[in-house]
Amino acid sequence: MTDAFKMGVLLVGIYSTVGSKLAPHTLSDSELLNIGRLIRACAEIEDIVTGYLCSLAKITHAQAIFLLGRASTSQRLAATRSFAVSQGEIAIKLYDECFGNDHYRDIIRCRNTVAHGRLLGKTEEGNIAFQVQETVGIEGEKVFLHVNAYPGDAFGAFAKMAESVIPQLVNRLHLEAWRDEPLKQFLSAYPNERGRRKHIAKSNSQSRLSQNLARQAKLAHKARQRLKAKKAD
Repeated sequence: MTDAFKMGVLLVGIYSTVGSKLAPHTLSDSELLNIGRLIRACAEIEDIVTGYLCSLAKITHAQAIFLLGRASTSQRLAATRSFAVSQGEIAIKLYDECFGNDHYRDIIRCRNTVAHGRLLGKTEEGNIAFQVQETVGIEGEKVFLHVNAYPGDAFGAFAKMAESVIPQLVNRLHLEAWRDEPLKQFLSAYPNERGRRKHIAKSNSQSRLSQNLARQAKLAHKARQRLKAKKAD
């Protein structure tokens, strides 16, 4: 066992399939815009995964939210595929067509890289490098983490791909009604939220009343002191 392990310390090494020097890079407005588009589109795709799970498992959206909690997209997909497997060849084929392909995985990989990765800079080839939390391996006293690098225009390309996939998935999985359902509902205030607001309003009112009473008591005290002073004279 090395001294580093004895001390509970590991050094971080970064790794890519092609070595390169790194130069500082600040993401441009265009790059940031396209990254935002990609993240937004992938959030919609995650919602579609949830809808497909509801369809396969014959559960409501509320039940799915309750069961899944803050599960990651990969965990949602794993649960969805399990239900697809339980329903046979046709369901498995549809799942693989929509989510079990390199096209989908490339979109999600880029999204995860830009959403969770640490921006390192630009490579000698002009690609933008991000360190991601994927352990490649341990060598000596170093833990090697993977680095993904993309050309600047890749973010726009992936964003466009993700945006175009959304209506295709909705149509292929027959989720039109499920996607439209929230738009037919009225946004109501949560009952406890109304109670909280009333409590805050009441507390504010009581606080103002207490302040007024304290002010009046202070004025009355000063008036009594002035009266005593006059009597003493």
